[in-house]
Amino acid sequence: MLEMRHVSQRFEKDILIDQSYIFPSIGFIGIVGASGCGKTTLLYILSGLLKPDQGEIYFNNVPLDQDFLAKHVTFIRQNNDMIASLNVEDNIEIGCKIANLSGLEKLPGIVYQLDIKRCLKKYPSALSVGQRKRVSIARSLLKASDVILCDEPTGALHQEAGHEVMQMLKKASSQALVLIVSHDEDLLKTYCDEIVILENGRLKGTTHEAHYEIIPERKKKHYSLLPYAIKEVMFRAKRLISLICFQIILLSCLLFMVEGLHGLNFAINQSVEHAPLKNVYLVSRKDQEDFRLTGSHIRPHFQSEYGTISQFPETMIDVLPENHRHIVLKSGRMPEKENECLISSSLESKLKKKNVTYMLDKAISLQVVGVVQEYFFRHPTFYLPDQFTNQHQEYLSSSIYEVEGKVNLPKDSQYVVTNDVLQEKENYEELVRMGKLVGSLFIVISLFTSLSLMKIVFQSIALARKLENAILMTLGMKFRQLIIRFFEEGMIIGTLIILMSYLCCYGIREYIHTMTDFIKTYHFQLTPFVIFYNGDFYLAVAFIYILLVGIMDARGIRYVKKNEIVDILREED
Repeated sequence: MLEMRHVSQRFEKDILIDQSYIFPSIGFIGIVGASGCGKTTLLYILSGLLKPDQGEIYFNNVPLDQDFLAKHVTFIRQNNDMIASLNVEDNIEIGCKIANLSGLEKLPGIVYQLDIKRCLKKYPSALSVGQRKRVSIARSLLKASDVILCDEPTGALHQEAGHEVMQMLKKASSQALVLIVSHDEDLLKTYCDEIVILENGRLKGTTHEAHYEIIPERKKKHYSLLPYAIKEVMFRAKRLISLICFQIILLSCLLFMVEGLHGLNFAINQSVEHAPLKNVYLVSRKDQEDFRLTGSHIRPHFQSEYGTISQFPETMIDVLPENHRHIVLKSGRMPEKENECLISSSLESKLKKKNVTYMLDKAISLQVVGVVQEYFFRHPTFYLPDQFTNQHQEYLSSSIYEVEGKVNLPKDSQYVVTNDVLQEKENYEELVRMGKLVGSLFIVISLFTSLSLMKIVFQSIALARKLENAILMTLGMKFRQLIIRFFEEGMIIGTLIILMSYLCCYGIREYIHTMTDFIKTYHFQLTPFVIFYNGDFYLAVAFIYILLVGIMDARGIRYVKKNEIVDILREED
């Protein structure tokens, strides 16, 4: 039983003035009055959508709570009370699912009763006005609403269709209270049990005796509204496609930049780690004078520049260190004799024969027995064994010494110490640092641009969906549920963008690695672990990005404030 107790409402003029009225538990009640007298506003107040300026609405002697609309009421509006992104079947079921009410098994019987089986998979845009009214009535029957509020349900229908709708509402009134607002008094007199007149802020009609019934609690069943969020995203795909493509391109570029810089850094460190001369330091005096330096792992520098390899006159010639366990051979073995040598992998394809000639004071035949694996640093080099220098001591320098191992370096400040491998590493690391700085600026600017674009798109969509969200709230959706719905839609969009970005980046990366010679220099490298394991950077980025997109989309709910729902619905009417 629906009851008004001393209700007053003013909207530009007095609509209700201290009105108390009791409606029956079931029955078909018509409400008439002059245009603009507040009939629709009365329905909003009775539903709980609009709180009156004074007084209270009671249902079965209990003040309306936030669950009243979802559990007990179905709204049938004149123009539009369906969700455009959902088909007819979804539009019928959504009332039960919002309120978590069981009873979906009754759908086939209701569909048959209202003759809308052929429409179940159609969308609202493909329905006639009459079919839409049938869908709204089907929703109320499936939900087993105690109160059905109808605002001009026959206003846009021809006479025959109008009578059909009234007949269906009349049948529904045998189990529920049906309140209908209409300008067609003849139609109301034909079907309604009684008619209430709203005039000068007062309800004129037969008020009923208070008779409160215990309404059995409907069986609860939890439903996820996530499928509706997915359908909403798919429905708005055309408006989102530009945003999604832009975000995918942007994120792919950012990931490529991160992987490229990390891959470069990894390749540099890998080259240094396996460089044959990484632990060899050249020590000389500042005045370039001859001196004598002795100790463990110290030897005079071999002046290889006095000779050349006749087949490769431009190549470098170095002497292998005593400790060569860090050297990785692409093929072959380490030299064991004085006339054996190694070559760097960058020379392998150019070498026609295994024997080469070293022109020193005389022609010396050398046999290539192995190939040194090169990584990022690629220098065409021949590596001679230490035994070779023992046989050619006349080329040993007395002003430059080679010290193997940093711990063996002299402490005296008069010496100049250099390491070509580490110096090259420092030079490249400086370039990497500059690249990271430029990349960071690019990322900041790109993300700002990206988020600004996303904000504009989401705002425009949210504004276009004001009415739809207001309709959802007439179906009983709470403000919190509406926020979650927006958030879920944003997370779906964010997940789609991040997955496509990762796939795009992965595909291009694998193409570069497998179809080009780029791999010979360095790989685009997955980022190191951030928290627990290698590559979890991507999970962190995905989580933050998806969460951010969800929050940005959820901000669109501010265009549908709870106290403005009635105003939004009035604009449509």
